[in-house]
Amino acid sequence: MSQESLIYIVIGGAIFILAIIYLLVVKRRPKKDLKNEEESSFEEDSLELTVYKDPIPDIKGITLDNFKDFAGSSILAVDDNPINLKLIVRMMEGSGINLDTAVDGSDALKKLKQDRYDLVLMDINMPVMNGLECTEAIRKDSDLCYIPVVALSAATSADMIEKMLDSGMNGYLEKPLVLGKLFNAFKLFIDTK
Repeated sequence: MSQESLIYIVIGGAIFILAIIYLLVVKRRPKKDLKNEEESSFEEDSLELTVYKDPIPDIKGITLDNFKDFAGSSILAVDDNPINLKLIVRMMEGSGINLDTAVDGSDALKKLKQDRYDLVLMDINMPVMNGLECTEAIRKDSDLCYIPVVALSAATSADMIEKMLDSGMNGYLEKPLVLGKLFNAFKLFIDTK
C-alpha cells in the first residue's frame, strides 16, 4: 500500500468520525423553532432544558386568538397578586389551554406534584415561598425537574436576572405582561408536538 493511499484512508476515517460526532450532537439538541434568535442567548443544561438569558422578544401582531396554537397544553401560573392571576386567566380564556393558578411557591409545589404541567409562569416575590426557592425545589425534584419555569417579575435588574437563572429558571418576562412576549415564551418553551 502506497503512502498516498494510507493518507487518504486516514483522512477518510477522520471525516467519518467527525460526521458521526456531528450527528450525535444534532440528535441531542431540543427541537425548537429558533428563527431570528441569537444562538448565543441560549444555553442547554444536562436535562436539555433551554435557558433564554436575554429578555424574551415581543412578537408583533399577536392576538388572544393566537394562543389557540397551544390548546391542550397545561400551564401553572404562580402569583400572590390575585389581579395578576385574573389577568392571565382572562388572557387564556377560549384558547384551549388548561390553566391552573397557585398563590405562592408552596402552593405551586403541591399542585405540581398532583398534576402534569408543560410550563410554569412564576412570580418572584411571594410570601411563604418565593419563586426562586420554588424553582430550586422544582430542579431538585426528579419528578418535576423537566418542567420549564419562566419568571414573571417587575424586577429585571442584571443582579435579579442572574438570581432567576441561577435558581433554575429558563427565562423571564417583565411585568406588566405583553401579549407578544408571553406568546413567544410559550413558543420557546412549550413542546406542541
